[in-house]
Amino acid sequence: MWNSVFQALLSVVFLGQCFAAVTWKTTGCDGWSYEFDNTHTDIDAIWDNAVLMATNAQLQIQVIPSTTSGLTNVNARRALANMKLLFGASTNILQVPDSAGRAIIGFVNTAGLTLGTFPGNIVGNVWQAKVTTENGVIVYLVLRFTASAGYPQPCTESSNDSYAGKTFTGTQFLPGLQGQSLVITEFVGIILCPKQGHGVKILPTLAQGFTHDDQYASKIYSTAGTLVHEMVYVVGRSRATQWDDPAIGFDKCVSMARKAQAAALINQDNYRIFAELSMSPQTKWVAKPGKKSEAATS
Repeated sequence: MWNSVFQALLSVVFLGQCFAAVTWKTTGCDGWSYEFDNTHTDIDAIWDNAVLMATNAQLQIQVIPSTTSGLTNVNARRALANMKLLFGASTNILQVPDSAGRAIIGFVNTAGLTLGTFPGNIVGNVWQAKVTTENGVIVYLVLRFTASAGYPQPCTESSNDSYAGKTFTGTQFLPGLQGQSLVITEFVGIILCPKQGHGVKILPTLAQGFTHDDQYASKIYSTAGTLVHEMVYVVGRSRATQWDDPAIGFDKCVSMARKAQAAALINQDNYRIFAELSMSPQTKWVAKPGKKSEAATS
């Protein structure tokens, strides 16, 4: 599965098997950037870095030989070590999706969402985004998890409820024209809030071949990696598979891979971490005992 998921992120057909059709689309991103250490990184750079992570992860998987006799190359040995670290020992688990899914990725700044109503609204005051499509049609996107009365603006929740990223079910409303009925469509969306992460410093991106101060990856978090985490969740949902976040953070994910491989194979953060570590394939990452701070995702 871990192999096929990264391939699905890259829209690559694996061994002739058809993957779920996930259409990625950004909305509300114009002028958005993530400020970190007085440097602004726009959504295109974060998106490109997430794609590079998925690509590197796939390349790492490809260098792992099918037999131990092929482990003469140091890169192959490290790739296998990282794979075992995050996914356990087996490498022959693949699943084929049985349903199609669509995703709209929403990156929100303070002006990205408004609280209020819109023409034909049947749900009352809600946090929603007004979007003009390529055809010039105005639609309204509603985030269902904000539907309760008094819910704060997304990305401004209290520290106990904050998240660096969230996958959610939303509703798209197309107001009827010239007597036509309101058109309602469901979608799966992703929202990123990189400045929220329970005190963890979240980098915008990770450079190719980055180095770290030690072999422990507990403190490595990036917005691009968070995007990979949420994209994996969307791909999993498009496969009619119940993905969840029982483990978040390097140490917990490594422990899960060691004790419950089946759970690790459907845990998004294992994929996020593997993809981020694949940006530094020359490093041999190892587990470190002890609990670390973790950036919340869902």
